[in-house]
Amino acid sequence: MTQWIRFEYDRKAGFGVLEGDSIVVHSGDMFVSTKPTGNKIKLADAKILTPCDPSKMICLWNNFHQLAAKNNFRRPEEPLYFLKAPNS
Repeated sequence: MTQWIRFEYDRKAGFGVLEGDSIVVHSGDMFVSTKPTGNKIKLADAKILTPCDPSKMICLWNNFHQLAAKNNFRRPEEPLYFLKAPNS
């Protein structure tokens, strides 16, 4: 199975295929079409990034019950969700 990886190397983000202790660098769109660039980077020399760069985050407020009890709020019937921009 091909193992895709996003990484930062030389202060630039990129992606490629993990092969042993190296990354075979690709160009293009990771989710549509990719081409190997011919470059390889040692995995130890790269900083591993999240699989994709999110445009937004959907979060579950899972500690609300503790906060509600502390502030005498009523317990919500449904879980509480909120959106968060990745740059906040």
